[in-house]
Amino acid sequence: MHLLHILGLSALPLCVTELADIERVARLQTAGLVTATLPKWRDSCRAVWATVHSITPRGYRALGRFKLAEAANASSLEA
Repeated sequence: MHLLHILGLSALPLCVTELADIERVARLQTAGLVTATLPKWRDSCRAVWATVHSITPRGYRALGRFKLAEAANASSLEA
């Protein structure tokens, strides 16, 4: 969810080059939260990146729930 939050704050399309982030993008796409172009994994290919094109409506709903939970956690820490 942290990567989805970062994507929500970023100008899209966005190129992602860290392997761990590419794997996170793949999971977000599988969950239907983003649209992205993922690399075709080949042993001979050195260039590895994914491009996140957009956050889906489902992704924006998930972001809304994430922000509500984040706000609730912050208010409980202040009490």
